[in-house]
Amino acid sequence: SLGTLADGVPGQMLTIEITEVFGNGTFRVTPSRKLGFLYVTFEAVGDRATFLYVDDTVGWILISNQSVQFYPL
Repeated sequence: SLGTLADGVPGQMLTIEITEVFGNGTFRVTPSRKLGFLYVTFEAVGDRATFLYVDDTVGWILISNQSVQFYPL
């Protein structure tokens, strides 16, 4: 499955954690604005990532993750 993450507000934090897996077992999130990565892929229950929205220039940054694959630029 594919998902997008819209722009936030400066200082906003968002944690995504997978609690159930359906279908092929992967979920890819692509933020509209981001720094340092293209997208993040969740594959199993317990996968978790925390994002911080810095501002409208930088966008989302990945500040922590557990068992999540992220694809750097």
